[in-house]
Amino acid sequence: MAQHFKKVAVSVLVGLFASPMGYAQNDTQIVQIEATTSNCRDTVVSSKSVCAPKGWHLQEGAPTYSSQNGRSRIEAQRTSPRCFKVTATATPLGETCVLGICTCRGRGWVKGQITFTGTPDE
Repeated sequence: MAQHFKKVAVSVLVGLFASPMGYAQNDTQIVQIEATTSNCRDTVVSSKSVCAPKGWHLQEGAPTYSSQNGRSRIEAQRTSPRCFKVTATATPLGETCVLGICTCRGRGWVKGQITFTGTPDE
């Protein structure tokens, strides 16, 4: 059975904000992301971008999941010293078909977050 992918991309530039005193030493940014499938066959991917201001770089934390089914997952991939692309992939459990009658084994979904820490370049 062929697996179908539906890609949904949302690019959001999330900056680490300055306080009135300037940038703190270890500002953090939480990126919340989720994806869900509408059926039992098609994988859905959603993504967000997070970047630190010029003169800063980001360190990635581990994803934390508030809800997840199947092989669904959240990942972060570095795109530059200042930026990451956060991806949520919802993978359904598929369906069992006998004589053209299909039974869903479960949709896929994932919801969670990753915390990034920004530190000034030295």
